[in-house]
Amino acid sequence: MSTEYTGYPSIDRIHLQGIDESKLNPDIFPISLLALFMHINGHDLGAVAIERDGEVHTRKQLVDDTIAMAQGLCLLGLKPGETITIATVNNLYEEIVVAMAANAIGIKFGYANGDISEQDQLIERLSDELNFYESSAVVVCGKYEQFANELFARAPGLRRVISIKPSEHRYNFDHEEISSARYVEYDELKTAAMASSLDVSKLIEEYSRSDQDAFYLQTSGSTSGKPKGLIFGNEAVLAALMYAKNSTGTDTHDKNISKVLCILSYRIPYGWMTIFVNLLGGNRVELATGASPKDIGRYHLLKASYIYATPLIFRVFMDETPADADLSSIKAVFCSGFAISEEWYQEGIEYLRAHGSDGEIRNNWGIGEALCVGTASDGIPHRPGTSGKFYIGPTWVIVDEENHEVKYGESGEAILRAKSLFRGYYKDPEATKKAFTEYKGEKFFRTGDYLSLSRDGYVTFLGRKKRFYQPLGATDKVNCETIERALLKEIDIVKTCAVVIYSPDGKHETSKAFVVLRNDKSPSRSLHEELTGRIKKTLLPYQLPSDIVFLDKLPVMKSGKINYTLLKAMC
Repeated sequence: MSTEYTGYPSIDRIHLQGIDESKLNPDIFPISLLALFMHINGHDLGAVAIERDGEVHTRKQLVDDTIAMAQGLCLLGLKPGETITIATVNNLYEEIVVAMAANAIGIKFGYANGDISEQDQLIERLSDELNFYESSAVVVCGKYEQFANELFARAPGLRRVISIKPSEHRYNFDHEEISSARYVEYDELKTAAMASSLDVSKLIEEYSRSDQDAFYLQTSGSTSGKPKGLIFGNEAVLAALMYAKNSTGTDTHDKNISKVLCILSYRIPYGWMTIFVNLLGGNRVELATGASPKDIGRYHLLKASYIYATPLIFRVFMDETPADADLSSIKAVFCSGFAISEEWYQEGIEYLRAHGSDGEIRNNWGIGEALCVGTASDGIPHRPGTSGKFYIGPTWVIVDEENHEVKYGESGEAILRAKSLFRGYYKDPEATKKAFTEYKGEKFFRTGDYLSLSRDGYVTFLGRKKRFYQPLGATDKVNCETIERALLKEIDIVKTCAVVIYSPDGKHETSKAFVVLRNDKSPSRSLHEELTGRIKKTLLPYQLPSDIVFLDKLPVMKSGKINYTLLKAMC
């Protein structure tokens, strides 16, 4: 450390005093999910690994099922380098098994958005994502035979549909017949694999230290309106574990953690990371069955030690949990994704205390393009308005618009290097190129988030470049630009538009759309209803704006850009 104070964090490193260099630069190597799970948990396979809605699965069961499913995937003719898409919505044990099995034998896996109620929309969206990932197989939930043939027709590369939930009848394949089946159920596939003489041990060994592209996670909001896959390698998972361990002070198999509950979607990076890092690290994981107010209102019965949620989901938890609920088991609530306001933080602490918990609320900031990269607030005093401290392990720099480092206390964009970063955007080299910048001869990721760093290491989140918000009850964020694109598609009605985020009650965020009509259109209730009905065919229910307001013209600044501040004042 420099003896002369300069004010620049990368030179003075005042915020890093007392941290061992081995933690700042941990040794990371690629290792498959199955191999990492066995390495950490192999000494106690009888312990519970996963619970879901009363179903309990031990570590041994998870390992045995993973190996059996790996055999089943090979039995179906799937080979290393191919891709499986997982398109279920309710955080199922079987999803984890399929993901770990595919990863163990060099088959890549990705997640699709299956959270669509209308079958026609589901078929269209799912086939688009199957083609996007170039998937050889898709894992679904429920009786999909009725439109499996349509999926095969729409996705030419698709060869297998694996359904987790059994249908009304059983196919009773033997392993010779199942190897050529286009549609097969999970249990039957596992049974046939266990009855076969197929041995996948060599494949599992071969890919236990593979550095190939291993899996894809979706960001929660894509500006293109199309699937947006983030490519990760196996080293990212071990890096995430190491960063979490070194940053939070918790070791694997922490006796203070009886159960971890994650109320987040698998396909979202921080949802996936929370579930898998805790699972691989030896913690007992409870899989949330959903994120509706009704679901969240009963999660207090699970007696979790740690709860991972967004601030909005925690808001629903407070609103929906019964007044006489015992929350004494809760040691920490982790609010990730967006920085929680100080008002919500204080209300949350009072709420926990009133229900018998002496736990803390951890206000964290993070990025979707990485696993366990952001800030952690475990074990440090709460400081109003901050989001904890940077994870230990990644290299962080806060820079100005000209890519020069700013001083302690000054604001700028956070850029970083980390081994748990994604490798790029799937099928989008241009976006990948734009996401990174060169800083002092090294490649850094641009977070697009504005932060400031204090001398004692506290991080203040100041805002995002992109315009996202999270509706009440949804696990995904919504991008205002996605709504604007949906409106602008209706070119026979809409001339131009702008969508702004606002909070009608000061707590929950939603959006409002301001639309300028084509010259031959006049504002009317029927036109409002027609336009709303049209965009419902493009957007998911939680993406719809709360209202559409017709204007003669949009307000603009001197620069010619839309004046979003003035529009927000009109909400």
